[in-house]
Amino acid sequence: MNFEEALTYELETIPGLSGKVYPISTPGKGAPYAQYQSSFGRQDKALAGHLVSKSIEGEINLFAKSYGELKDLENVAIALIVGFEQRTIGDDGPFVYEITYEQPVEMFESAPKLHRCVISFNVHI
Repeated sequence: MNFEEALTYELETIPGLSGKVYPISTPGKGAPYAQYQSSFGRQDKALAGHLVSKSIEGEINLFAKSYGELKDLENVAIALIVGFEQRTIGDDGPFVYEITYEQPVEMFESAPKLHRCVISFNVHI
């Protein structure tokens, strides 16, 4: 299980997000839902060359119909990602040595008429 598969697995444990976690875009599902973005990451390097460990930057976008619902999702999501540290995530995913995140940014998206929260993070696996 790679990092994105493990992230999806973990995010789908949040009440209301089971089957509603998508990479980058959403296939027309109703709120609440989550989108994420990440990359292969940047491998650590030592004098002998590149290591297996790496840092991955990512972003989670949470969408909800009401501000109260968004705050509930945000609180659970933050607790979840903070809990990634020093454990294997997903069913059989990578071990997370460290995770940091930026202050969440909340907004209202007028086109879909949904509340949105953006959580940017950096994980070292």
